[in-house]
Amino acid sequence: MPFPYISTRHGVWGKLPQEGAQTFCWNGAKSKTRPFLTILTLFIGRDFLLRKWIRTLVEINWPKEKIGLLWIYAGKPAVEFSKKLQTELSRLSDYHSRKLVCHPALPKFLGSDGRGRHQAICRTYNFSKSYVEPSNFVFLLEDDVIPPENVLKNLMSLMRNPRVGCAIGNLRYRPQDGNHGTPLAWEIESEYEIQNGSVRKSHSVWPAQPQDEGVEEVSSGTFGCTLIREPLWRNTELVPWSETIFGTDVNFGPQIREKGYKTMIDWSVRCRHYFQKDGKLAYA
Repeated sequence: MPFPYISTRHGVWGKLPQEGAQTFCWNGAKSKTRPFLTILTLFIGRDFLLRKWIRTLVEINWPKEKIGLLWIYAGKPAVEFSKKLQTELSRLSDYHSRKLVCHPALPKFLGSDGRGRHQAICRTYNFSKSYVEPSNFVFLLEDDVIPPENVLKNLMSLMRNPRVGCAIGNLRYRPQDGNHGTPLAWEIESEYEIQNGSVRKSHSVWPAQPQDEGVEEVSSGTFGCTLIREPLWRNTELVPWSETIFGTDVNFGPQIREKGYKTMIDWSVRCRHYFQKDGKLAYA
């Protein structure tokens, strides 16, 4: 495969991330074509879906010279899965830039412990910001999500409204996540209660009502298939939970709403959320 530039200490854009990270970079076009976006994916070793996911990535209908790929792997650079990522990324030669960051100290968000899982997700996404190339947008695409090829065209069209900060696809919970089939999009309402002379704030959180088509505003949405304005992403410190809202992605909507931005969902962007069942591929 083409020999990459390897950095063991500094982030790609001169920042200093956590010690122990190793970065593999493949350069593409010298100049950027706007609107430029970074596709960001966190990998934890789901080998069973990698080749299918790569094929889908290539099929996304958007000019590749306008895209920088950023992959974050929570593992050692020398392990087999990391080598597969290096090989696959080296072959994707049409993109403006390609970067793989390996860090064995990053947590892998597996298991049923929801708090531990969201702590790991939050930490890894915040870590990744040191490596995001200056962009107009960041597109979060999880390693177990297969979107339709028109995903970026549809979500980017929502960004014509400058008040839209986040645009998401239609993605549903897997069976093992609970709430099977429920959309990963939420409505959130603040509630206030007077206790002993002081006001206590809480929140009601419930799934958005699924639709077959159309676009609508929601309070927050998944990070599985999500387009975000890059400055907004970079300047919003993610939290795994706050007050009575649980979940890194659930919190993101209220965070950007406080900054004056909306979260929108395009129900026609139907994504498949993959998992393994009896050793075979299945999806929600």
